[in-house]
Amino acid sequence: MEENTFKKMSFKEKEQTLQAIFKEYHIAKHNLENDTMAYYPSHTMLIREQGSRSQFINYEQKLLDHLSKQNSYRQYVYYIENALLHLHPNHREVIEHEFIKQEQHLWWDCYYSRSTYYRYKKEAMCEMLSLLFSKTL
Repeated sequence: MEENTFKKMSFKEKEQTLQAIFKEYHIAKHNLENDTMAYYPSHTMLIREQGSRSQFINYEQKLLDHLSKQNSYRQYVYYIENALLHLHPNHREVIEHEFIKQEQHLWWDCYYSRSTYYRYKKEAMCEMLSLLFSKTL
């Protein structure tokens, strides 16, 4: 996507796009933190190999698929977190509160006026989208 595309998007479209991106981010983090693939020691695999070769191959393929998924989750989380590191500090704070922590509606009331909050949010969403879709990250 080009930067002009983000300028043409409405505030609501940018917000929905980032909500979808961070929904996937939360799913990826959850899957990485709760890795449920059972580990079988190598001696168990050898016994299975002698008993039934098809069971061993099936487990081996499942393990490879699982490792591939975990790797793609890691890459996605790294990509998002790397983009967050490049944000202006005020923008990072807004993105973290709005899309990562998903805090209550008026979390910003103690820190910013309404107009400042919406200005920061608009700028933060534009900056985050341009970082995510740039080719430099």
